[in-house]
Amino acid sequence: MKYLIFSPAYCSFLSPAAITQVIDNALQYARKGHEVTVVYCDNSATKYCLSNTDCSSGVCSLCRSYMHTLLASKPVRECKGIKWTGYRETGGELPRFGYKTIEDIKALKYKGVGVGFAAYSTFLSTSRNMYPKIDEGFRSYFDKLLGSACKYTDFVLEMVDKVHPDVICGLNSRAVYSRPVWDITRQKKIKYECWEGVYDRKSQYCKISFGDSTPHAPVTNKRMVEEIWKGSSLPEAERLKVGEDFYLKRRNSIPAGDKLYVKDQVQGMLPEGFDPAKHNILILNSSEDEYAALFEDYLDGVPFKTQYPGIKYIAEALRNEPGYHLYLRIHPNLKGINYLYHTKLYELARQNPNLTVIAPDSPVSTYGLIDACEKVLVFGSTTGPEAAYWGKPVILMYNCVYSLLDICYTPHTPEEVMELIKTPDLPPKDRLQAIKFGYFSLNDEHEEYTHFHPERRHKEMLGRSFDYHMVEAGPLRSRLLILLQTAGKYFYYKHLNFPQEEDPALYE
Repeated sequence: MKYLIFSPAYCSFLSPAAITQVIDNALQYARKGHEVTVVYCDNSATKYCLSNTDCSSGVCSLCRSYMHTLLASKPVRECKGIKWTGYRETGGELPRFGYKTIEDIKALKYKGVGVGFAAYSTFLSTSRNMYPKIDEGFRSYFDKLLGSACKYTDFVLEMVDKVHPDVICGLNSRAVYSRPVWDITRQKKIKYECWEGVYDRKSQYCKISFGDSTPHAPVTNKRMVEEIWKGSSLPEAERLKVGEDFYLKRRNSIPAGDKLYVKDQVQGMLPEGFDPAKHNILILNSSEDEYAALFEDYLDGVPFKTQYPGIKYIAEALRNEPGYHLYLRIHPNLKGINYLYHTKLYELARQNPNLTVIAPDSPVSTYGLIDACEKVLVFGSTTGPEAAYWGKPVILMYNCVYSLLDICYTPHTPEEVMELIKTPDLPPKDRLQAIKFGYFSLNDEHEEYTHFHPERRHKEMLGRSFDYHMVEAGPLRSRLLILLQTAGKYFYYKHLNFPQEEDPALYE
């Protein structure tokens, strides 16, 4: 079979686990006798990429050195069955896009590819600015992202015509250098193998494949959760223990696949004035920018398209009902984010006396609130399954990876949300579904690395704390990769420039 593999075309040192996954999979395919072509960025044709928007030659040089160090390692040198192809821009004339709103941007297409969604997704990943002010400064920046998406679309089409692959592989499916690959495989009816990274029980990076789907698709995630649960080699008692460990570890600030968000909270601490005699409802928002630019239909059938108007609607609906009190726990990942989708939430508390907003860095305990409140409302974060595991009825207001697992109630309209909030003695869902999700999240039975296994490490140095990946590429090369990774991140953040102005009118 012919495999065409697209590596992530952003600075390799930012995500060593991702690029080593690409190389490791390519080596496995080639050694099984398949024809393999790998596309990567070697800086041969362009200095502009989504991770280097001000065209820093230093960032490019470090990225190129990191990639070449990996490709010079012994397993790669000894494998002769892979054709390594550097990304190059085609010389065709690009369209000039007109847009005035975010919705206009999302609708932009080029040769059938959702370049608007791709560019917006990339912009959000970099800036976290969900509602930018669309002025000349923004257009100057954003048009480069659109141009990159169009150029990459042309390149992918050229490579498909040249290689005639049976399978196309890549990481994720939503950004400038992955959305074109996904959309083109849909057009050409070519099988797509979508890769992603997850962390196991020891917080080490593992490979996972979502097949001919995306990592965010609820249907795919439901199928995979059930298949991994049923197909596990472990007896049911051990599976239950692993699934429950996910929730126990997270509650006790032990690494379980994600950042530790509650380590600075005081266990059991509740907000001042908490009245257990009231109908206390906990709202757990999420980092909305992570989900705002997935796919056109991702928010179909949800009661609120964005979180701020949803929280505002619920607060205003209960404003004159003193028997209810809402506690909005702002996601810790929003600490230091000064955009209005975060800061305007505090205004809601001033306008609604039965709403208390808890800042992301507050010592108030998230789990203490889950235990003490009657119901929990979530927007797709993993606190949904967590609250369900701890025996609470959970109301989910977004589509997400667990929305079809029957872990939460899933209303489709604002009226249904209010009906569930006011339903007395609303029973929690069966805890087994949450345990299955926990087992999936800590599953150790993913596909193993053959040649490269990026080991996640943590280091304290000069009063600073940082994570890095140790990649086994030989004694000297492994040390060089760490050095390039550290220097690369320093230069990357130094040269990270993006429009930060917002459009406040979008919150009216």
